[in-house]
Amino acid sequence: MGIKIIPLEEAYPDGGFNQNKGKSSNFYSAGLEYLMVSNLLLEKRLGIYNVLLPTIHQAIELFMKALIARIDSNVDCKKYRHDTIEILKDYQNEIPIFASILANPERKELIKQLKIGYLQLKYSEVFLYSHYDDIKLCFTIAEELVDVYQKLIGISKSSHDLPNNISNLPND
Repeated sequence: MGIKIIPLEEAYPDGGFNQNKGKSSNFYSAGLEYLMVSNLLLEKRLGIYNVLLPTIHQAIELFMKALIARIDSNVDCKKYRHDTIEILKDYQNEIPIFASILANPERKELIKQLKIGYLQLKYSEVFLYSHYDDIKLCFTIAEELVDVYQKLIGISKSSHDLPNNISNLPND
């Protein structure tokens, strides 16, 4: 009984998970799953922001780590923990969308608040709530990161193929 935790290198010895390129793919896949869950929470309009906001934060963080692991074979993503602002700062010259997020005060503040909320909620220090427009912006940022990743690895998908087509989200 219990949860079986198997290192990726052991489960898939030829999968390249001991290299950042393989880790990049895993970050991306996990990010898509977090994004799908975030989308379901928002579509159902359950109002459970204490789950939705950390979940969308995790999706965005994983997409950022997928991008940096893909372009930097020496990066240790563990060093960033959940510090998405540091990731943006450290890789803004290599990944243009990171620079554009930092240059936009609204987006930068939103990323910062997601991280703070995520960390403080883990220790039951806060209650999370957000306006619908800010939540939609989170999804927009996540979709943009997905688009950049897909272009980087050479796949082309329309937004209709993504798990969270922002255009189909309910209006507030």
